[in-house]
Amino acid sequence: MTSYDDQTLVYGGVSRTFHIHVPSGLTLPCALVVGFHGSGGAGTTFDTIAGLSALGDVQKFITVFPDGISGHWNASGDPAFADDHGFVLAMLRVVQGLYSVDPRRCYLLGYSNGADMTAALALHYPTTFAAIGCNAGDYTGQSLAKWGAATRAVPIMLIHGTADLIWRYLGFTAGDGTIYPATEDSWVMWAGWNGCTVGPTLGSVITDSATGTSAQLHSYTNGTTGVKAVLWKVSGMGHQWPGGVHVIAAGQSSNAINASTEFWNFVSQFQLPAVVVGGGSGGSGVSGGATSGAAPDHIVPGTNSADYALWLSSPLGLRQALLQPIAFRYQRTLNAIGSLNIAVPYDADVKRLLVSDARLEVWRSLRGVPAYLDTDTVWLLRFWAVRRNVDGTRYLELGAVSANELLLRRVVAYPVGSTQANKFTWADDLMKAYVRDNFTAPTDTMRIMAQFAVAPNTTSSALAVTCNAPWRVILSVLQDVSTQTDQNGHVIWFDVSGGYAGLPFTFRTYPVVRGLDHSTLGMRAITFSAEWGTLSQLERGVEASHEATAVYAVGQGIGAQQQSVLVTDAARVTASPFNLRERVVNAPASATSMALTTDAQAALRAAQPAKQLQASVVSTPSAQYGRHWKWGDLVSAVVEGETSRCRVQTVNVRWQDGEETIGATLEVV
Repeated sequence: MTSYDDQTLVYGGVSRTFHIHVPSGLTLPCALVVGFHGSGGAGTTFDTIAGLSALGDVQKFITVFPDGISGHWNASGDPAFADDHGFVLAMLRVVQGLYSVDPRRCYLLGYSNGADMTAALALHYPTTFAAIGCNAGDYTGQSLAKWGAATRAVPIMLIHGTADLIWRYLGFTAGDGTIYPATEDSWVMWAGWNGCTVGPTLGSVITDSATGTSAQLHSYTNGTTGVKAVLWKVSGMGHQWPGGVHVIAAGQSSNAINASTEFWNFVSQFQLPAVVVGGGSGGSGVSGGATSGAAPDHIVPGTNSADYALWLSSPLGLRQALLQPIAFRYQRTLNAIGSLNIAVPYDADVKRLLVSDARLEVWRSLRGVPAYLDTDTVWLLRFWAVRRNVDGTRYLELGAVSANELLLRRVVAYPVGSTQANKFTWADDLMKAYVRDNFTAPTDTMRIMAQFAVAPNTTSSALAVTCNAPWRVILSVLQDVSTQTDQNGHVIWFDVSGGYAGLPFTFRTYPVVRGLDHSTLGMRAITFSAEWGTLSQLERGVEASHEATAVYAVGQGIGAQQQSVLVTDAARVTASPFNLRERVVNAPASATSMALTTDAQAALRAAQPAKQLQASVVSTPSAQYGRHWKWGDLVSAVVEGETSRCRVQTVNVRWQDGEETIGATLEVV
């Protein structure tokens, strides 16, 4: 009898189940194979059919068998149904937290509707899964229409029976009008996406005389990378898993090949690259990961979780020394200036390198996670001193600030009424315009900041805002604009990243979330709770002392000609006999009733009673900082039975004698 570690995960408000089989005698970290059952099936039933866990016992890989809701997988990601993509990604984080899994060797295999799910996940998350196998189905047509080809070539093996009457080998049109291409057309499409130019090549025909079926391998190969797209064409077989247990009412079986063995022999040839480049919102999930050549070649080992490399560079970015710290700590808060303090043994050569704006890089790595520049900043040295311990030994103390401190070094050096001081546009573009006008393209070229760039404007989802900011410090202006967008429910964050490996410091804006959305509304849910030991120092309540329920926005004009608009919240006004609480906002830059109404509505929203949750996050194996969540992410927190969507507002990292302590502060969104 196969033994499973049965797990339950609450995702999207629904209890989801999956079953893990761990062989004995594993060499860690090991490969992981996720097996998806067909429609109407279940995880362990599929394992009984396919025998994947038994193969894992021999080949020494962990297998996981998730259960679809009502036996079905929402491969297309239809928002009307369960977010199965998000569930699978959350499940992977749990498995990686429980067992030592090699993230470069995570493979997907699927049968029928499970093959749909496998192909869709590979196209949507090509930097998460190294290779895949699809039997009796694949969601190529709809996946291509929804997401396009994968951004990374994903090796794939297809197995399909020519006598399949459920998922027809020659293709079919479903009852909802969805067109599913012929199996060989899907194979050719994958070969094209994978850049395969060698082939097709045909293998020998393997015959199963007992069932009257035969199998032949068809292959395409990328002659440069070795990536493949292959198809086992099983003539005479129905909707079956070849070499597995016969499925009733699914047509003719075949033992010409063993699908599980063929799949493993194929996928195990491939693994993800050692360094993941970049890391956007829908790819690898490693935001701000190392670019090629930027990762450190030496680390400070940690005894409990993470390893570090701390580099000291010249103000121009030339690496000069790899520091060997006694201790260090750093803190980063959204839209603010962070601080870094390091103590290193006294070294005269290092001391000579300490000058204002020398750069410091803090690279962090976890087992199975490529090294990354933590909190996505390069620090600028602003303080250093020689200290003595009580025993007389000397050490160097270094103090640095995050790259956001550069935003303190310029003011809006333009007069009232100038186009550089008075702006009206989308909030993210407005922020970038203020920075460009004073850092990269000022009218006074003496003010240009070297090695500094502004990210290009993009199609904006932000609100249009007005800002008049003559002679104000840039950082303060940006903070005010961000606060204004937050009050309007469309927050825009900002940060200065880059500054290493030849990259310029770059000002960027981020709509809604600085990092990734791991809340219950996101694709990869992470939930913290005091009951689970991941939250501490809780403060929860409601703040209503500054409430307003009626706001007058007063605009241009004098006396009776002055424009004004009143906006009220009727529900809150009638909450008590005394709750008509009036407030006035002056909006001289708003020249129309519509603009005044927008100003009043923003002030009314800002003056609502605020739910407050202040809590410190405790990093645990199942919710590990840097692996499952990072600074700036959105997460969920459960306190006294109530779930709140929160942002990781601040992160604090301390390291001493190989021991790392992680703390973070959450704020309710």
